[in-house]
Formats: sequence, structure tokens, C-alpha cells
Amino acid sequence: MPDAKYVPIQPHLFTIPPFLRVVREFSFDAAHFLPGYEGKCANLHGHRWVLQVGVTAQVDEETGMVMDFKELQAVVQKHVIEQLDHTCLNDVDVIRSGFPTQQPTAERILWWAVQCLLPLLPSLSFVRLYESPGSYVEWLR
Repeated sequence: MPDAKYVPIQPHLFTIPPFLRVVREFSFDAAHFLPGYEGKCANLHGHRWVLQVGVTAQVDEETGMVMDFKELQAVVQKHVIEQLDHTCLNDVDVIRSGFPTQQPTAERILWWAVQCLLPLLPSLSFVRLYESPGSYVEWLR
């Protein structure tokens, strides 16, 4: 095998774009049922939900980061995941969370999460919720 030639990388290739999106993925286990739905989802059943949350901002010159993944994780864990994990979503405390217990569809769960996170993460730009591996709902800003 011939020796690989060293080709210096040009400095402009390391230029970071002005805005980047940082995304963190979470999962939680919860059950729900959809009253009035014609099909199996009318019955109590569970999912391993997967939530992806992204923030978009300029890369900080000092840290080289948009946002520390640990900070993003702490906010989402406290305000969304801990509220929903190992619950029946039809029974989540409405006073505590404002959660849509009457008809907790993926769309309504996603919108609830967005409303919880927007005041805490002003640069929130992306939320995706998987109900199952091939089915998700997504919010973009």
C-alpha cells in the first residue's frame, strides 16, 4: 500500500457556520388510550416514546458550543420527561402540568412539550416525538 500523502487542511474548512442546531434525544415509557378512537388505540396500551429537542443559535466564540448538552438535558428532563415517565398519560395531573389528558395524541403531547420548553429555551427550534420507531410528529421553528 503506497504511503498516503499529507495534504494540509485549509483554515477556511474549519470555519463554523454562524448558526447551528444542537439536538438531544430522550426516551420515556408511558401508557395512554384514545377515547372515541375506532381501533386498538382506544384501549390502554404503552409506548417507549422518543423525544428529540433542538436549539438553534450562534456558536459561542469562547466555548465553541451552541449550548452545553448537559444544560439542555437538565431542562428537558425536569420539565418534560420527569412529568411523563412511567405514567398513564390520561391521568397526568392537569393542575400540575396543563397536560391534554382527555385525548393524549402524539400531536397534543408534542405541542404540550413545546409550550413547556419555549419559556425555558428561547432558542428552541425543533421538537420531534416518536410514538413508535416509524411514526413521529414534529415541530419546527
